[in-house]
Amino acid sequence: MLIWNSPLDECPTGEGCCRTSQNCTPTGCCNKPDTSCGAKGCYDPSTETCCESRGTSCDKGYDCVEPSGCCPSGEIPCGQKHCYNPDKEVCCDDGGSCPKSSTCHKDGGCCPDYKRSCGEGKCYDPLFSICCTDGDDSWACSKGESCCLASKSCYSRETEKCCESGACPDSGSCCEKECCDEDQKCGVNGYCTSIRTPSPTTATVTTTAGQAGTGSAPTSGSGGSEPGSSQDGMVPNGGMQVGPGAVSTVAIISACMLGILMC
Repeated sequence: MLIWNSPLDECPTGEGCCRTSQNCTPTGCCNKPDTSCGAKGCYDPSTETCCESRGTSCDKGYDCVEPSGCCPSGEIPCGQKHCYNPDKEVCCDDGGSCPKSSTCHKDGGCCPDYKRSCGEGKCYDPLFSICCTDGDDSWACSKGESCCLASKSCYSRETEKCCESGACPDSGSCCEKECCDEDQKCGVNGYCTSIRTPSPTTATVTTTAGQAGTGSAPTSGSGGSEPGSSQDGMVPNGGMQVGPGAVSTVAIISACMLGILMC
């Protein structure tokens, strides 16, 4: 820093005086061991580099960059507050830098191996993936897949459907917390439940002897008797006793003998 004082010791040039703790410079006095830098500046040549055009200094190992900064030797400004090495890095729009083998992330930072930004702080490989975004959310899906916004995941349009629970087979259905099979439905709790089918019922048909066969003799109601039989169910001519509704062979034979039927 340049210091102007009242004369104490005359400078060798005879152009003024400086304190004994100061160095005389062409433009004034600088505290030892500093010397002048520019029109009004001072710097320590053992630890600093003089930025002559603006009268300021940078630490050793740094170069002066305009309008008022310093960058490590071999680097140049990137934005207002950063420096980068153009032989090894690229300068990003946000003022940061990334290695040449990387790309700048639009939200800051770097994406490695030529990947591209996909949402805040995330990267994806455009050769093998697609970027999915939904508001502040972002994720990557493999090429050939589609973005499922409902579950922030991926699915195949050809064989799957996009559900809140993820990618579900086309043959099934969506449920809040899982995928349901064809024989399931979504329950009120968000999980799948089996669909119940009623059991088939079999009707039971009882066939009586009097209903079977063609040409059976008619029967009377309960307590009745066969034609040609007595009231108590006894058949004449040595016939056997038959119950109501049963077919009487004896009655048929008797009818044949009497010539009533063509036998």
